[in-house]
Order: sequence, then structure tokens, then C-alpha cells
Amino acid sequence: MEVFNLLENLEFSSDEEVEEIIYEDEKMRVLRTMSLDQETDYMTQDEDELVILVAGEGSIQTKDGIIKMKVSDCIYIPYGQSHKVVDQDKAVWFCVFIKNK
Repeated sequence: MEVFNLLENLEFSSDEEVEEIIYEDEKMRVLRTMSLDQETDYMTQDEDELVILVAGEGSIQTKDGIIKMKVSDCIYIPYGQSHKVVDQDKAVWFCVFIKNK
């Protein structure tokens, strides 16, 4: 087993979000995402997603409105739910994607 610290060796880019795969197999994908101030396009994924804001600031926008996240907040985004990430400021996200077959 290997220990991965979510707040060590952070890499931010002014051009785009930085994603780092922590673990992946046929059932799940685990990422750390780092963002200075980027806003994503709307995403509609074919995976369930569990997202935790580990550091910084960020919000999740859906058709129903904006969900302001604070550090240690967790949100479940079911597959097929259109969403985008906004209002980021040195955001570090821990994301778990559950692959649907």
C-alpha cells in the first residue's frame, strides 16, 4: 500500500486545471484536481461522482443553481447530472468516480 497526501506536491497552472490520477481500476477512478481560478464547461458524465473540496474555494453549478462549497464539504453527483465547476480559488478537489457498466 502507498500513502498519498492530498495537500503535498500541489501543482497549479494558470492555463488549465491539473488532474492527477491517484488510483484507477475497472470499477472506479480516484483523482486529485487542482485549480487556480478556472471555470469548467458543463459536464455530463457516465459515472457517479463523489467530490470533496480539500482546500481553497469552489462551487458546483447545476441547472438548479450554484452550490457554494467550503473546505471538507462533500457532494454526490449522480451520473447524467449536468454540472460545471465555478468560483475556484486555489481549489484542491478529491474526486471518486464510480464507473457504471
